[in-house]
Amino acid sequence: MRSYKVQPKTADRNQINPIWRGIGLVMLVALTFGSYFAVSAGLKIINAANRETVFLPAPFGAQGIPTLAIDLGTYQFPRPVTEWPVPGYGPFELEQPLRQIGPVVVEVTSLALTVLVSLIAYGALSLVWAIVANPTRLGPQDAPPPPRKGRANLAR
Repeated sequence: MRSYKVQPKTADRNQINPIWRGIGLVMLVALTFGSYFAVSAGLKIINAANRETVFLPAPFGAQGIPTLAIDLGTYQFPRPVTEWPVPGYGPFELEQPLRQIGPVVVEVTSLALTVLVSLIAYGALSLVWAIVANPTRLGPQDAPPPPRKGRANLAR
């Protein structure tokens, strides 16, 4: 009977470290939130400047870039039951308990521009990362680069 030795697993050098997934997720979230805040601030600045001196084309006029706001409503919390085994809200008493959340308003213009700006920012970041951090490497199937000959006549 033949006994086999189990080879210990070695880290494959062609695999990337899994921590880069987490860094990519953080960058994706940061780019999205950064794009949203940049677009919201940019729209406010452009509209305020347009009110002082109209510079946007005719369809926008003096009011500036329209922001379509959709009201998603408000949420009313029900009143707590005080006859429950623990009276009140818990181990602490609130002076003014939270009664409602809202109104929740979504600006469609900001969201649409956020998607556009975040896609452009992610593409630019990917392009810069590809140029800076990933030099071309020859694989086992690639031919070596051809030898370069020096110019014989330097008079040209």
